[in-house]
Amino acid sequence: MPADYTEWIAQATQQSIAREADLDRLARADEPLNEDDLRGLLTEGGQRWQTLDIVLSLLDTGNRYVLSLSVPNDHYITNLQPGAIVEIPAIVGADRICGLGMGELPTAIAALMNLQLSIMDLVVEAP
Repeated sequence: MPADYTEWIAQATQQSIAREADLDRLARADEPLNEDDLRGLLTEGGQRWQTLDIVLSLLDTGNRYVLSLSVPNDHYITNLQPGAIVEIPAIVGADRICGLGMGELPTAIAALMNLQLSIMDLVVEAP
């Protein structure tokens, strides 16, 4: 095993232990979480998880752009069956999620996706 890989594993393990300690500290706190606690908890490698944007939208009633959110297809992707769960960009606010329409997928991709959606429906309905 290369030395740099071993070092990376050790560093990732230490980060995981530190994150678990932070979660434990926050879970035992008598006071509500503030934005700095959330930012520290949901930040990894200098990048914010989109979860933070969703939580902050709920807390401060702001609207935030989220790159990918899984929602039921309400004609966001027009050539996939309605109600299928699709991953699309969205604007998240405190009182609503507004998916952004994507139009049509290329015909061949839509055909493959619809086939897979049909298979998933059969699996869900199976006894």
